[in-house]
Amino acid sequence: MIWELTERGIALCNLLQFWSFWRQTVGLVGENGLEPARETLDAVNSRAKRLKWSTPYKLLRHPTLFWLYPKDRMLTFMCEAGAAISLLLLLQPSGAFSNTPSDSFFSKLTLLLWPLLSVLNLSLSVVLGPFNLQMEPMLTELCFLTALAAPLRSTNLEWAGLWLFRWYSFRVMLAAGLVKWFGSPMWRALTAMSVHYYTQPLPNRVSYYAHHQPEILHKLSTAISMIIEIPIAFLFFGPWQWMRGIAMLGAWALMLAINVTGNYGNLGITTIVASFPALNSGHPDLSKLPPPSIWIAAPLILCMICYATLSLVPLLDTTRGRVQLPEKLVQAHYAVRSLRVVNRYGMFGAMHNFRHELILEGSDDGKNWKRFPMRYKPWHGDVAPATAFLYWPRLDWHHFFIPLHLHREGSYHSPPDWFYRLMQAILKNEPTVMALLGPSPFGKRAPRFVRTSIYDFKFAPFTWTITWPTLSSLLPSWLTPNPQSPKTVGKRSNGPGKHEEGEVIAGSAEGKISGEKELDEEEDEEEALVEEEEEEEEGDTPDILSLRARSQSSGTGRRSDGENSAVGSRTRSQSPNVGTKTQRPQERMGKWWIEKRLGTYAQVSLDPDDSEAEDRWSRW
Repeated sequence: MIWELTERGIALCNLLQFWSFWRQTVGLVGENGLEPARETLDAVNSRAKRLKWSTPYKLLRHPTLFWLYPKDRMLTFMCEAGAAISLLLLLQPSGAFSNTPSDSFFSKLTLLLWPLLSVLNLSLSVVLGPFNLQMEPMLTELCFLTALAAPLRSTNLEWAGLWLFRWYSFRVMLAAGLVKWFGSPMWRALTAMSVHYYTQPLPNRVSYYAHHQPEILHKLSTAISMIIEIPIAFLFFGPWQWMRGIAMLGAWALMLAINVTGNYGNLGITTIVASFPALNSGHPDLSKLPPPSIWIAAPLILCMICYATLSLVPLLDTTRGRVQLPEKLVQAHYAVRSLRVVNRYGMFGAMHNFRHELILEGSDDGKNWKRFPMRYKPWHGDVAPATAFLYWPRLDWHHFFIPLHLHREGSYHSPPDWFYRLMQAILKNEPTVMALLGPSPFGKRAPRFVRTSIYDFKFAPFTWTITWPTLSSLLPSWLTPNPQSPKTVGKRSNGPGKHEEGEVIAGSAEGKISGEKELDEEEDEEEALVEEEEEEEEGDTPDILSLRARSQSSGTGRRSDGENSAVGSRTRSQSPNVGTKTQRPQERMGKWWIEKRLGTYAQVSLDPDDSEAEDRWSRW
C-alpha cells in the first residue's frame, strides 16, 4: 500500500511537471525562444574544444538527450514522452505493487520506466539553462530513488527503500530550516513572514489577505515553520509510528500553507508524496517475504549507501561553512553533481522588505506607453494577483530576480541576455514568446518602441467593505460589461483603493514619468533595502535608487549576433545636470497594489533608419 501511494504520487508529480514543460519550453529554449537550447550546446562544444574535453567527459558534464537531435521537435517529444510514461506509471494495475519485480509484467516494466523518467527530467533540466527551478533536480532525484527502491519491493529488503525515502524527506525539511536559520536575520527575529507574502516571487490572491494578518500571527507562523523544519524533522527516524506521523503531518501542513499562499507549482505535492513512507510501521514481517537475488540486492544497497553519504555535502552546505566535511567527500559530490541525483534544497534564505517589478511597456510614438499584461506576476495595481495552481510559469518567476540582482550588483549589473531577447521578440511579435505573456495591448501587430520600467509594488491597505447586489450583478454576464476588461483597467474605481481626481494613472500620457530624470536624494531613504546575509555585511550596500546616478552614460556598444539590423536599436538616458530639481516618483493606489514608478531599466526601438543598430541600454 505504501509503495503504491508513493509510486503513483511521484508519477502524478512527473505528469504535472512535463505538462508544465510542454506549455512553455519552446518559447523559453526553442529555436526562436529566449535562451535557445541549441546555442547552449554550441557554447558547450566551444568550451570542450578550448579545454580539450573528451566526448564522454563532455556528456557527463552536460547529460541530455538533446544532443541527439537539437531541434524544437526534440523538446516537445521529451515532454510528451515523459507525460506518457508518467501516465502509464500512474494507471498501472494495483497487482503490480503486490508482486516482486520478477512476478509481473508491469513490475518488470517499472524497472525500465523509472530510470527513463529520471533521464528525461535530467535532459530537460540541462537545456533549460537560466530557467531552471528546484523542481527539475528534485524530480530527477526522486525518480532515481524510486528506480533504486523498486527492485526491492515485496522482498525482505523492502525496508531499505522505505528508509531511503525517509532520509530524503528529512534532508529536504532540515535543509529548508538550516538555510533560513543561517541566512537572513529576519528568520531568527521572527519577522520574516511579515514581509514574505508580498515579496515572494509569485504571490496569489490569498497572499494579499495573509499579509494583512496581525503581527502576532506573523511571528507565530515564523516560529512554527522553523520548528517544523529543524527539530521536528528528526522525527522521521523515530522508532514509533506516531513520531514519524508528527514529522509527516508537520511537513504536510507547512507545504499546504506555502502553496496556498503562493504560486509554487507542484513543489508542495511532491514534498508531501515523498514523505508517504513515513506511514509505514517500520517493522514488517521479514520472515514472510522472499529474499531478493544477491546480484540485484548487493549493488542496490551499495548505491543507497553511497547516495546517503554524498547527500551530506549539500545538506551541510546550507550551514554556510560552519560544518566542514572531508575534502575527498566534497570532491566526490562535485563529480556527480551534473547528474542531479544528489541536490541542494532550501528556499527563502535571503529575505528582503521591498518588491521591485519589471513592467514591459510598448509605444508607437515613444510618448504614450501601454503595459504588456503578464499572466501570473504583478503588473498593474488594479489587477488581482493570479493563481497558477499546480502550474509553474518560469518566465514570470525569473522576472522577479532581476531587480534583486540589480540591487546586489549595483553599477556592475548587466541584464541577462534572455531579457533583451524578450524585448526583441515583442518588437518582432514572435508568436512562441508572445504566448508566454498576456493579451497584447497592440493586438496582432508589434509596437515600434518597447521599454522596461521598474516599479515599486506593495500591497494596498485592506479594509472590510460590504457590497450590496445591484441590478447589473443579477443579470447574465453577457448582458453586462466585463469589469476586468483591458479598457477599464487603470481607471478610477470605488473599490478599496480609491483614485482621487488628478491622481497619476500609470500607462497614460499624463502619468508617464521620464526615466531620464534623476530621482531626488530624499526619496532614497524611503526605499527599503535587501536584508543582506551575514557574510555579505562587510561594507555598506549602496542604495538601489542611487545606482542610476553613478552609472555611465555611454552605451555598451555591442551588437546582437544574428539579429536583423532594423530590430533592437537601444537608447541610453543621459545623466542629468548636478543640482537640477528633479521630478519625484508618484505613488498610485490600486485595488490590490500600491505602485510607484522608479525609472527605466531598458529600452529598445524599431528604427529602420538606424543601419548600425547599436545596442545601448537605458539603465538607471
